[in-house]
Order: sequence, then structure tokens, then C-alpha cells
Amino acid sequence: MLARTTDEKESVQEFLDLLASSPQGSFLADKEFGFTLMNRRFENIENDSGLGRRFWSKKQNTDEFQKTVNGSSKNNTYAKDLKVSIEKYEPRLENVSVDEPVEETDRIVFPIKGMCNGKPMECEITVQIW
Repeated sequence: MLARTTDEKESVQEFLDLLASSPQGSFLADKEFGFTLMNRRFENIENDSGLGRRFWSKKQNTDEFQKTVNGSSKNNTYAKDLKVSIEKYEPRLENVSVDEPVEETDRIVFPIKGMCNGKPMECEITVQIW
């Protein structure tokens, strides 16, 4: 049985987890819903000379494959894509910022900050590295 939560932070975190774990285009009613990084699940990742993980492709000049995992939401990164998705689909969170992700051996953690009902809120999204 599904249970409702009255904890607003928990509710926001659960929605962010849903958003981040959904490949963009997987929700038929809204093809923009989801996180673009999940669309690359079966692509090869390389470490690009200290700039962070990048997806390898023969189409290296395309915008999609120039994105890096490292970097703030101001650059061409997955953090920027995540910020755009959060701003579009989570109206309870305002003034959203997605900070530099923390890369660990088996996962990437995206720290998220914003305001919820006038109060500062910090969340994070963890993506398992495949």
C-alpha cells in the first residue's frame, strides 16, 4: 500500500529521485520529463584528461556528447540539464542550483539547493555508475 508523507523535504526528495531515475522521453505524456544522463546508460564513458567523465561517440562534435559530468549548472553539463528539469517539473523548489557533482567510484552525487516555501532546502541525487 502506498503511504503519503507529510514531510515536505522527503516529498521533494522522492520526486527528484523519480525525475532523475527516469530516462528523458520514457514518459509518453511528456517526452521532456526525465534526466538526460539516464539516456546514456549503455554508452561508453571515458575520463577526458581531468575534465571528468564524458560519453564516447563517433559523433564527438554533437552537443549531446560534448557534455561532461563535472562542472556546475552554468556550463554544458548534465548538472545544467538536471537544473532545467527540476525547474520545469518541481514547482515547490525555487531558485534551484545544482552544484559540482561529486564523483565516486560507483556513483555520482549531484548536490541540489533551493528554496521551498521561503525556507532553504538541500537535497541530492545519486546516480549509480554503470
